[in-house]
Amino acid sequence: MPAPEIDWADQAAVINYRVDVERPYAGSLGFDEERVRALATLEVHRSRNMESAMTNHFIAESGAAVDPAGIRVPTLILHSAADPMFPLPHGEALAQAIPGARLVRLEGVGHEIPPPAVWDVVMPELHRHLHRN
Repeated sequence: MPAPEIDWADQAAVINYRVDVERPYAGSLGFDEERVRALATLEVHRSRNMESAMTNHFIAESGAAVDPAGIRVPTLILHSAADPMFPLPHGEALAQAIPGARLVRLEGVGHEIPPPAVWDVVMPELHRHLHRN
């Protein structure tokens, strides 16, 4: 059965949609609906057109791929050890493909913005990465 059509003009409906689509990607730390709802609300309020924001990436040309080996800037990869969309071997392959990249595994995280429970890992890693010579 196809998903119901979203009324993109109804901000509450769009926020509910964003919360619902994020739910399956939560890691073993659990789904923090209050946090995801707050992020979805910010996303909806800052976007001029949520329908375009949510659908345009599906029409991007597949030939627009970038070879990670060509990346020449310091790269920190924060990747979940249990990402249900892109399992850890994807992050490992990306780290191997980008010269000098560093991979940090995040435990308990899914395919999501790192939740506060792992900020004790994420923040020092970001600080170290951003302040390196």
